[in-house]
Amino acid sequence: MTRSTRSRRPARAVAAKNTPITPRAVLLAGIGAAAIARKQAAAAAEALAALPGTLGAKACALADEARERALQARKLDRTRLEPVQKQVAQVAAQAEAEFEARVAPLLARFGAAPVRKPRRAAAPRKRPAAKRPAAKRARRA
Repeated sequence: MTRSTRSRRPARAVAAKNTPITPRAVLLAGIGAAAIARKQAAAAAEALAALPGTLGAKACALADEARERALQARKLDRTRLEPVQKQVAQVAAQAEAEFEARVAPLLARFGAAPVRKPRRAAAPRKRPAAKRPAAKRARRA
């Protein structure tokens, strides 16, 4: 960090010029202001003309990035959660079987039959359609 030092010389007082406002000065200032306004208006019009294209491109890029991140998250979830889901299903099935095994004698003592899950209805089997004998064709003599 540097240390700032002050100049040893006192600052000169700038004498304000009292220039009179002349019609010529007003005319020149107006011409300068009009030129600057024209340049800024042209630049603003070009920026507005390019804005929809750039906004559309940015929106497409952001949508693509979001889609890629969602796919990555989905893949990550699948790879991490599938083994855990399988383990949880196994543990739940074991716990349910153990609970039913321990509670069944108590239910039998009190006269209540253990509640069993209804089995899935077997899919109806389709029988093959009966074959019809082929129709005899008339022969020409």
